[in-house]
Amino acid sequence: MMSAAGQIPQMVTECIALSTGVTVTVDRIGEGPVVLLLHGIGGNRGQWRGLMESLSDRFHMVAWDARGYGGSAGARVSDFVDFARDLEALMDALGMARVLAIGHSMGGRILLEAAAIMPGRFAGLMLVGTQPAYLKEMNEADRTAYIGQRAALFGEDGIRVARIPAIAASLVAANASREAVRATEAGLAALDRDGYLAALTSSIGMDKQDLLATLAMPVEVVGGGEDRVCRPDVCRDTATAIGQNVAVVLDGVGHMVPLEAPTRFAAIAGAFLALHGANATVLRSSGPATPLS
Repeated sequence: MMSAAGQIPQMVTECIALSTGVTVTVDRIGEGPVVLLLHGIGGNRGQWRGLMESLSDRFHMVAWDARGYGGSAGARVSDFVDFARDLEALMDALGMARVLAIGHSMGGRILLEAAAIMPGRFAGLMLVGTQPAYLKEMNEADRTAYIGQRAALFGEDGIRVARIPAIAASLVAANASREAVRATEAGLAALDRDGYLAALTSSIGMDKQDLLATLAMPVEVVGGGEDRVCRPDVCRDTATAIGQNVAVVLDGVGHMVPLEAPTRFAAIAGAFLALHGANATVLRSSGPATPLS
């Protein structure tokens, strides 16, 4: 797509040292209101590339690798709120006073943590396949066993390759495209064992259900009709608890909504972002922020 200057927007990759002591890698493209993209526990920033390119003519799209993922570097999280503190530090480093943000699965849970500590810095949130309470029903013994099962997925060189197809199949709908399956498998194959297990351990038991009714910024809840990780009823209950609108549930789609239904999801996201973009910081792919009036 063409920018206002008549040039095709180019993806820029940057490694940014944060005040929290870690370095995160981000992809950036486009100019306009800032949109932050947060991947799930089995993903990375690359899974947002299609959405970033499709919306780069209207928005400044920024996708990160959370600490412990992809190109990030530094200590693993010890508390799930560490991710939210990183997000705040990233916004400060890039001059983003207020942003729109889309979080998939764990990324949505990070956004809920962030909304609890800095609600005024979000012009709007999209929660995609996001459980506001994550495995909180488990007791300590169950949690230990669960983490042990997940640790067993990894060998010395990373996740066991033979396990990847079955895990990916559990995340997508039965009729998912080969492209969606391949992208899901690629995200799993790139997982760092310690980063993944730190994210899992720190997030088990989190519960932000009481926060939902207090969210004052615009929020859109999106889910897949065949999602076995975050079931459609969870998405609908989340939207009801927020009290702003009903959940958007896409038929024939599993947990990996942005990958399985890229065109439909881009239309939904584009409409929501356009509606609330006037309240977000404006940025180009590089250069200073345009302050909010």
